Amino acid sequence: MSIERVHSVFGEPIRSVPPKVIMKRDIGRADLYSVDRLHIPVSMQIRYDMGDMVESVSFFPTSELRW
Repeated sequence: MSIERVHSVFGEPIRSVPPKVIMKRDIGRADLYSVDRLHIPVSMQIRYDMGDMVESVSFFPTSELRW
């Protein structure tokens, strides 16, 4: 899924980290979203590759958030 499609489905992220290169390794963008439909506060982090395609999706309690 592309970044444009993610933004059209979930809206704009709460926070976003631009892509970067660390130790000659390409690290894609990361977006953070709040999931409001659950009884506990949950955050969703979406990581993209350098081509702005979704690479992974993680869910975790907002209380564990370190950004």
